[in-house]
Amino acid sequence: AFSLTFTEPIDPAFSAFELQDRDGRPLAELPFSLADEDRRAEVDLAGRALSKGIYRIAWRALSTVDGHTTRGLVPFGVGQPVSLGELPGGAKGAPFAPDPGRVVVRWLGYLGLTLLAGAAMFGLLASRAVAWPAPALVGMMGVVVMAGVFDLVYQGQELGASWWAVATRSRWGMFQLAEVLFGLGTGALLWAGRDAWGRWGG
Repeated sequence: AFSLTFTEPIDPAFSAFELQDRDGRPLAELPFSLADEDRRAEVDLAGRALSKGIYRIAWRALSTVDGHTTRGLVPFGVGQPVSLGELPGGAKGAPFAPDPGRVVVRWLGYLGLTLLAGAAMFGLLASRAVAWPAPALVGMMGVVVMAGVFDLVYQGQELGASWWAVATRSRWGMFQLAEVLFGLGTGALLWAGRDAWGRWGG
């Protein structure tokens, strides 16, 4: 068995470990289990009758903290030593380089959530309904929804899955979906308060 330790918890639903030959040709998907608060993966090689040679494990891990995906290679030898210089790609983890567009969209989503939550808090502190302008409410809700869905679609493309599968099967996706629903719910409450203000004049 192989043990790989990550700096953040990983999501078992969208993480994978594949056995490859020395040239990167896939041989088998490997089962694994998680330990240490999902930060350590125990990869099972039991029952694999491997002939003498060099192999590698290609891994992909989805962080449950912020949803970023990392990849890497772990070479090993059966009956012979491993020389990293001989292997395509060597032994490394692909560094996480966030897409600038995704970062901007994600922060726009956070901004929309912050504005909606702030507007709701202002109404609670003022102890009355506030007539927020309709374009502002629609804009804030739209930013939250578009940013959330874009992030899920982008992540789905990274993982080779649909955005809905990411939203409903990964821990990060569920949290992202909850953010979108929170934004919509808060916006709906503010809209209801706006209508009440229009009918009763405060």
